[in-house]
Amino acid sequence: MDPSLHASMPHIKIQLHLLWNVEIIQIMLGNYLSELVVGTEAPFQNLSPTQNSFSGASFFKKVLENRSSKSATQKTYRALGSPEVHRVVLICSLYHTALNTLTQLQLDILTGLCYQNTMLYDLWLFLCSLGPNCGMKAFLDHLAFNTKCSAPEFQMLQLFADCMAHYVTILDDMEMYEQQNPFKLNDFVVMSNFLNAFLYKAVLGNLFDFKTIQSNPLFQSLHTLLMLLYRRDCRRNYTPAGHWLVKDIKVSAFMADLEKGRRAPQLLLQTMPHIIPHEDRVRLFREVHSERENYARSNGIGVRLSSVYPDYCTQVGVCVF
Repeated sequence: MDPSLHASMPHIKIQLHLLWNVEIIQIMLGNYLSELVVGTEAPFQNLSPTQNSFSGASFFKKVLENRSSKSATQKTYRALGSPEVHRVVLICSLYHTALNTLTQLQLDILTGLCYQNTMLYDLWLFLCSLGPNCGMKAFLDHLAFNTKCSAPEFQMLQLFADCMAHYVTILDDMEMYEQQNPFKLNDFVVMSNFLNAFLYKAVLGNLFDFKTIQSNPLFQSLHTLLMLLYRRDCRRNYTPAGHWLVKDIKVSAFMADLEKGRRAPQLLLQTMPHIIPHEDRVRLFREVHSERENYARSNGIGVRLSSVYPDYCTQVGVCVF
């Protein structure tokens, strides 16, 4: 940098800070988002465990839920390439670029975006208006054509995930479970369901480059938020039973793919072990351990579990003592 420009740096920083000032955020994004999401509600998911009884109360409750689900399927959604969506996408892309360029100011930018009125919650409602399950099909189709994840639409997703990760990290239990303002527990349930299903289908469909997935910004942002929500649920439950399991998985086929050495199920087991039942993870670990132990014995090799599986227990979510 030209030494003569050093004197102007304080003034440049002041100008940059205006970008995430509450008034500027409201003018650029907040007010427009508020208009778009008027009357929009997050999809509802039943937070109580499934009941097997057929009492009168549960029967009428199921009838009401079925009616609400039917009305939800009839609602109109915004297309990912529509003008109003494109405007929000471009503004989010601007803040995403600032967040990843001005690395020393990331905390200031995240704080400005997360705690200014209801902007973050309005962005969440906006994502819910893009289609069933937060427009997951539209994003997956877009990812199939933009494998580098460089499209502005993915930058909007990354910005939301980064802001939510910052928000959830400092959200205490009273704010999350009791006050529920503005985010309700149902919002976290729907959000985690979207993240879980999106990453599962994207990995299984080979939409990410497995060689660079650990440095892929879209995968990292969404996965970080997913695991934050998962750990909060492990610490204090807020999701219905079986919420984290992927219903599309056939465990026998999944295990067979693992035995064949296919990369997608291996990556899913390493990064999202909660998508298969805990009992199957334990069984998988025992099978792998037994095979390696038998191989070692047949070749006269002494094996120490700690040296063979330094982090395997962590990957499959199993504790061995």
